[in-house]
Amino acid sequence: MPITVRTCLIVTCARCGGTGDPYDSEHHTEQTSDGRQWLRLACADWQWSDADTPELCPACVRVADCERDGHQWSPWRPASCESCTCVHYRQCGHCEATERACQCPASAHTRPTIVCLCGSTRFFDEFRRQNLRLTLAGQIVLSIGCDTKADADLAEIAALGNPGDLAQVKNNLDQLHRDKIRLADEVLVLNVGGYIGESTRAEIAYATELGKPVHYLHPAPQPDRPDSTAASR
Repeated sequence: MPITVRTCLIVTCARCGGTGDPYDSEHHTEQTSDGRQWLRLACADWQWSDADTPELCPACVRVADCERDGHQWSPWRPASCESCTCVHYRQCGHCEATERACQCPASAHTRPTIVCLCGSTRFFDEFRRQNLRLTLAGQIVLSIGCDTKADADLAEIAALGNPGDLAQVKNNLDQLHRDKIRLADEVLVLNVGGYIGESTRAEIAYATELGKPVHYLHPAPQPDRPDSTAASR
């Protein structure tokens, strides 16, 4: 039988390790010219180290721009859901980094923004990448601490003698993540491939109810994308 040799091209960001939208980040080709054409189209908004090599994803390009040239801060605005009414925040119009500060006369304290990551645990690697990216950008990150779909974590739950069955453990973890949302200044939804499961939608609704700004890793999914049949976190 004939054998066809194909080249698989996968683009990853040199800074955060992300591959972008999985619908666009991988390509199989039998011709080098076809692969180069796909690369130019798929990574048109990336930063390239040379004519053939995309290096930084758009989000990391904006972070690098601000590290080099400084942030484009908005005016200070009052922050909602704060115990101190003197707390204000400002946001960079370029990389979307935020800062909060207490405007009390007796205090000049400024702390980094606390970001809570939300999304399906099937995207555990993306949680790790975004945790790294935001931490390097100087933000405090609240993420998931357990993947109940991973055999290793399930074995660790059993080894620790966690009380209750797995369903109860999941309910406890869901409540813990809602507490993280309450602690956070804003939420970043890891809607990889446009997918948002039922649990994540509930977390978005909770954050919105609290007045927390909600940002998304990718634009909303197109109607024809097959994301509705997959299980939620």
